[in-house]
Amino acid sequence: HPVIFFDQIMASSPYAAVILAKESLAQTDEKGFLTSYIGTGPYVFDSYESGQCVTLKKFKEYKGEKKAYIENLKYFFVPDSVVRTLGLESGKYDFINDVMSSDFERLRKNDDLVLSLGDEAGSFVLLFNKRGPLAKNQYIRNAVNTALDLNGVMRSCYGAEGYTMNPSYMEEWQKTWLVDGLEKYHNINDKNKAKEILEENDYSNEVFTILSSNLSNMDKSAVFIKSELEKIGMKVEVIIVDWSTMMAYRNDADKYDLCITAMTSVPVPSLKLFYDPEYAGWSDDEYLQELLGHLNSSQTIEEALDIWNTLQLYSFEYLPVIVAGHYNSGYLYRKELKGVIENNGFYFYNAYF
Repeated sequence: HPVIFFDQIMASSPYAAVILAKESLAQTDEKGFLTSYIGTGPYVFDSYESGQCVTLKKFKEYKGEKKAYIENLKYFFVPDSVVRTLGLESGKYDFINDVMSSDFERLRKNDDLVLSLGDEAGSFVLLFNKRGPLAKNQYIRNAVNTALDLNGVMRSCYGAEGYTMNPSYMEEWQKTWLVDGLEKYHNINDKNKAKEILEENDYSNEVFTILSSNLSNMDKSAVFIKSELEKIGMKVEVIIVDWSTMMAYRNDADKYDLCITAMTSVPVPSLKLFYDPEYAGWSDDEYLQELLGHLNSSQTIEEALDIWNTLQLYSFEYLPVIVAGHYNSGYLYRKELKGVIENNGFYFYNAYF
């Protein structure tokens, strides 16, 4: 079948077209990851401190339009949003992403800083484990989706200004893929109806387990969701771990019912990881996968859009996930840092002080 989205898929992060040396491909570890990596752009890999920092250095032999005015780039992993922001204000960092909107008013008053806010950058996803102890039951997924105040879920993580409540799985600026009439399926927030669903299906106080990392206030959303579900009579436990541990746990079908995560935007709906039957959550529903197959083999854009309309609506019925809302890009940097490129991410070639 022709791949009408080939150019978009090739340019997207999940399946980016990358040129590699044959020699490098021959050197991989037991998981298939490269052990020899350098880079061919203005910066090359220098060092990695596990869980702490990645350092890139200027590639002096690079020939091209991109300039490495800054000798070294250090990327620090700082999961706590408060620590990130205070680190930038004190001068420890020059640039941070995932700025919490609760800080916007204060940060705008600081003439030494630049606060840059953009469009929807991705989705805040509540991933159901369809093999999980409780979430394997359709009625449980229905009850949770019916009960939650999704605006509260988003606000607890991103603050008042850092998100939008667009009900589509795709981001608002992706006009081609937006489906009309989704509002009635999203942010239902009907506790009485959710209680009825549980009673009709003889829910008997089994534990519903929420898995979250402590990254960027996701744990606060987990606590909020726990409170919401307790209001409809569910017994809830929350597991909060660091990001790498969370990624390991979410591949264990026995550990959780709902996993909280965030996913960056993709150009084509079928690239949403949660639709992959092998990805954590295991969306292996036969009809869902049939629709995805038709979408991926579409002959025309019009045919693809028609199939996506059906798939999007069916997703609200099957509930592989709840897309609670969409987070907006938010960057904060010191005013002496110039030339940062912001375009579905942030890039420091051509940046300078």
